[in-house]
Amino acid sequence: MTTQMKMKDPDPYPTGLPANRLPRKLLFSTLAVVSTALAAGAAAWWLYGLIPGAAAAVIVLFVLGDLPLSMWLDARLERRHGPESLAGAEASVSHRFVPEEQGAMLHGKVRVRGELWNARSHHPGLAEVEKGQAVKVVSVKKLTLNVAPRGRPE
Repeated sequence: MTTQMKMKDPDPYPTGLPANRLPRKLLFSTLAVVSTALAAGAAAWWLYGLIPGAAAAVIVLFVLGDLPLSMWLDARLERRHGPESLAGAEASVSHRFVPEEQGAMLHGKVRVRGELWNARSHHPGLAEVEKGQAVKVVSVKKLTLNVAPRGRPE
């Protein structure tokens, strides 16, 4: 009887937040920045006059305004560097998958984004996959990709 290990799914949220929670956090951080800038401007206006008050508000807005902007950009931009960015990508089989000496693991080589990678899999169906067929990268461990047949659950 073979047992299959459950591989950990890659983090679907690069910011650590679910998609439906990000806009709320972004809204609150933007409101916090604007209200802080207005408070700083009002305090400086009350103490020193209109021009220093406006200058204080603009400075606080520029200094703290980076937080909501960076949160928005992080949520929108995809990670495009490092091996971790390969999780979920489609790969092409370059060398057939063969069983390892011990255990039920298969190993072979796949090509992802023009690069040749070592790959492993728990799926016995990969033994029949021919060179050039597509597989899905499930996760990355060190510099070895864990792959599964395309269209099958991990």
